[in-house]
Formats: sequence, structure tokens, C-alpha cells
Amino acid sequence: MNLLELLRAPAVGAPRSLADQLALIRKLWKPLLGDSLEQLLLIAGEILHEEELAIWMQFNPPDAAASAAEERARNRRQCRSAGFRRPGSRIREVLA
Repeated sequence: MNLLELLRAPAVGAPRSLADQLALIRKLWKPLLGDSLEQLLLIAGEILHEEELAIWMQFNPPDAAASAAEERARNRRQCRSAGFRRPGSRIREVLA
């Protein structure tokens, strides 16, 4: 394998995924790179993963209605644990 083939191998092996290319580089070039550069490639892969997650979250924000419902449920649990009752709950007890 000549130098050009060695350098092109990750791009040819995983043309659609930079993360997969980094994994191939770590696998194929480990004897050439050593442990310190392997650690650098691991860090680069983790940074890439965080960037992909941030981009995904930018275009797929959490549902606002679900967030509001969770907030209401959390408030209800806090009020119950503090001994507060919902308005009208005492009236229902008296009428029952």
C-alpha cells in the first residue's frame, strides 16, 4: 500500500461519516500513530459527536408543550409535598 492509498483509505472506507473515518484512522494507523495521537483522535471523535448533537438540538428543539406539561406536573408534586391543596379540593371534600 503506497502513501496515497493509505491516506485515502478512511475516505473510501466511510465516505459519508467523519466519525467512522476517524475510527478507521485509529484502527488502520494505530501502529504508525502511537498512543498519544490515538488519544487525540478519540478526543476529536468526542468533539465531533458533541457538535452533531448541538446541531441536531438546534433544528429539533424539545417540544414546548411537553416542557410546559412537565413544569405543571413538577409544580403539582411540589405543592402536594408541601401540604398545599389545589383550589376547590376542600369544597369537594365538604360536598362529598
